[in-house]
Amino acid sequence: MEDDRQTVNAHLRRARDIVSGPIVRAARSDVGAHRNHGFWRPSAERTGGQSPQTGAIVEQTQRALSDQISVSARSVSGVVVYLLYSGLVQHAGERLCHLNRLWALDKAGLNCCAVTMEPRSVLQSPELAARIEEAKRASPRTDVIPQERHFSRVPPGLLRAVGHQRVAAVVFTQSQAAVAAWRLKRQFAAPAVWDCRGFVHERAILSRTVMQKAKDALGAFSEAIAARVADHAFCVCDAMRGELVSRLGMKRETISVLHNSTDTSRFRPDAAARQAVRSELGLGDQLVFVFSGAALPWHCLRETADFVAQVRSCRADAHLLVLSTDLPRARSEVGQSRLDPAAATLLSVSYLEVPRYLAAADCGLLLIAPTPGKDTCSPMKFSEYLAVGLPLVIGPVVGDYTRWVKEEGLGVVCDPYRPEEWPHRVQELLAAIADSGITERCRRIARERLDLASHVSLIANALRSARCRTTGGNELRSH
Repeated sequence: MEDDRQTVNAHLRRARDIVSGPIVRAARSDVGAHRNHGFWRPSAERTGGQSPQTGAIVEQTQRALSDQISVSARSVSGVVVYLLYSGLVQHAGERLCHLNRLWALDKAGLNCCAVTMEPRSVLQSPELAARIEEAKRASPRTDVIPQERHFSRVPPGLLRAVGHQRVAAVVFTQSQAAVAAWRLKRQFAAPAVWDCRGFVHERAILSRTVMQKAKDALGAFSEAIAARVADHAFCVCDAMRGELVSRLGMKRETISVLHNSTDTSRFRPDAAARQAVRSELGLGDQLVFVFSGAALPWHCLRETADFVAQVRSCRADAHLLVLSTDLPRARSEVGQSRLDPAAATLLSVSYLEVPRYLAAADCGLLLIAPTPGKDTCSPMKFSEYLAVGLPLVIGPVVGDYTRWVKEEGLGVVCDPYRPEEWPHRVQELLAAIADSGITERCRRIARERLDLASHVSLIANALRSARCRTTGGNELRSH
């Protein structure tokens, strides 16, 4: 273990030498002119102290965040650049998060330009072309530029995508885009917002190969850069906000929590769809448990199938419905479980079809492994299950959601790696499913906390407050 730590530290030092050199030199040369909106922050802000001017801006920001902004018919004073790094070649769940954010920016009336930096090897691929069209439905101004190895200047493709408009704000997602965002921020004196979805966790680094450790160590350092670049941050749960404060030194009032949410008008209980799907799949009146998503190792599909097998010891009509885009892996995982193959149905359906299949289920399965970093995750499927009114079986460490399930009575918490506890959990679950009020309770929590439409005002407020802090005035306007 000590050798692993030394290896990681060596990679971190090397990453710091490679990445920080030109950035630090450029930042130091601008420390006077760009102190309030460059790479370096005033020492009072870094240490948590406040000058009178800073205190006034923070007070103004807090008032802005507490007010509901109504979108008016005023003209946009600049373009909001939404900057992605490999944003369209990632798995479906992460791409959906990007599309939802673009949708919210559009609904907030902001003039948004989405720019994604993709690997040169996929720029001409048909798959990327299809995903570009998908992104343009959420944000018509979507451009793809090649990834750059060096960021001594704003990437030319990024400048072409922005055109001659003034940049009002830069929102970047993956921390690899932080340096490009910083360059854009300096050139246009615009605030930068980090849309943070997760971290490289130290324990995860220590468990991987040397090459993976090198890559992850560089990723961990890029997160520190992202925190320095950002004037504001979006994160997906309260635990992640705590990590941004404790690990990366960000100030709590500059962080907004936006749980990965869904459109509760699309995902809802649907009696007609329930009957149609059950008839189509021959499920009749069986007790249907649904697993929706990729069959990734930490999603514990094999253990999930074993859990359904445990339920069948009490309810012989229990059936597992798997909705996954990776059917070969899903079939392999379910095939290695103790579940009778006849008690499982595996399907690959488009995302547009997912709501009607979820409506056919009785319970949602989210047995995510309690691995490093899962305390700061926010799986999209949680909001989808709740919006349809499904009680849940959830892992013991799933962001804020495990706590919600306990406090609000939305299902049961179950450790996928402790089967000795499953008999008791099954009895609790069957009692929860029999609760006549649980469907409406799940639906209410989804509407109140996880409705995508609620992000519109939160995002607009956060961008305005970031603008206040960096320019001393609120110049970001909706149209």
